[in-house]
Amino acid sequence: MALSYFDESFESLGYWWTPGHMEDARPGYLRYDPARGIRLTLLGPFKPQSVKSFPESPRYPILLGRVTSSPLDTFVTLTDCTYAGGRGVFFSIGTEEFTVNRAYFGAHLEGDDAFRFDAATLFLDYLEHWATESALEMSVEFEHDIPVKHEVRYGKKEMPRAVVGPRTVELDLLRELPLDLTRTVTLSETPCFNVRFESAEHVDTILRDTIFPLQNLSSLASDHRTRIRGLQLSRGAAGNATRVHLLFQQIPGPTGPVPKRLWAEQMLVTSRDVPMERLLTAWLPFAAEHRDLCDLYFSVMYSPTLLSDAAFFMLAQVAEGYHRDQIGGTEQPDDAFQSTRSAVVAAAPQEHQKWLDRKLGLANELSLKTRLHALVKPDRATLKAIFGDTAAFVDLAADTRNYMAHRIVELQKKAATGITLHQLTERLRLLVKACFLRELGLTSDERRTILTRHVTFDRIVRAPQSSPRKQTRTKSSAPAHEKTSVGPRRGK
Repeated sequence: MALSYFDESFESLGYWWTPGHMEDARPGYLRYDPARGIRLTLLGPFKPQSVKSFPESPRYPILLGRVTSSPLDTFVTLTDCTYAGGRGVFFSIGTEEFTVNRAYFGAHLEGDDAFRFDAATLFLDYLEHWATESALEMSVEFEHDIPVKHEVRYGKKEMPRAVVGPRTVELDLLRELPLDLTRTVTLSETPCFNVRFESAEHVDTILRDTIFPLQNLSSLASDHRTRIRGLQLSRGAAGNATRVHLLFQQIPGPTGPVPKRLWAEQMLVTSRDVPMERLLTAWLPFAAEHRDLCDLYFSVMYSPTLLSDAAFFMLAQVAEGYHRDQIGGTEQPDDAFQSTRSAVVAAAPQEHQKWLDRKLGLANELSLKTRLHALVKPDRATLKAIFGDTAAFVDLAADTRNYMAHRIVELQKKAATGITLHQLTERLRLLVKACFLRELGLTSDERRTILTRHVTFDRIVRAPQSSPRKQTRTKSSAPAHEKTSVGPRRGK
């Protein structure tokens, strides 16, 4: 099984045709690049274009093909092929280029039911760093402090499994045992997620409700932009199963080589901190219910070149939306507010009542400052130890967001800029992470341990610590070598 084909560019020659018209196949080549996605170049169109001033771009919902060389399979199904340009040549064969949304390697799929699958296997970057389970055990037997027996056991053991709605998600270990003629044997484990559905689901639903949330969970846990390395979909019994490798251009874009090792301080949470089944059971329902908040947060994470202003503003929206959805509340109870509103409007001159009633429509909403204080409260002691005065952080974050949103001149001097804005953005990001950890079911003690470890080496998030000498020194307690006399120096 190919594990990391999403990161590898390739180009394959082959023939392509529309469903039911194999006799009208056209030669062409398929190219994939992690940065540019999937491109198909055909030698000659399937049908002549109509002559118009602005011809409509041809679009093929499904194209079937067979390639001569491919890292995955020779049978390919392409979906949503959109015309991207071409070159017509007189007395020769013209070319047409298409952008391709998805490529299914391993089968020719026709009709909506063909795109329904009942199982998926997902390989992700960094999964081996934060999923710490292993099926490898080693023991050494000693006699008189001398090792006399070494034993390595590698057996199938029960792996973390979570049943979430209509699907079962299990962490699995793909075992590889390369053998050669030397005495060296390399035994490796590659963790992946195996997902089984109660009934076959459409690929769009699988991606939206399962694959992308698992990818986001890996990004959250490892605190790194996670890419899909490989994705296999299957349907049917083992003897007559349809298996395809799905390929598409990912939103995070190319990330370069994955580090050989991520330390615990570089990640947010590992399966040693929280059991894997506990993470899966909590995260998938939350991601489904709050898809817009997750999309907004991970859009910031997957865009490392985003300007600090935009990143801060989007994170502030995540924090406000999270409070509105998960905590909520108003300035007054609704009944009391409506009574007060009616009394205030009735007391105003009649010509101003309509305007005043409209202005008071949102007066019962909580301010961003109040919402941020509520988000800080469950972890106030931990956050205070990390970046100092939490009240000052809330005031600065609220003033900065309000200035960015409304451009109020009076708030311009209070808003953060430059390195202060960058530091404020990272602290706000840490607050959102704390909120996500609460949604994963972590206790306050677990969150304190994880958040404190997470910022151990983060000089941006942590408040600068003054040295004890600077904190205790006064004018009268200067070191002896710094004291000076006021009179002239006397010689002996």
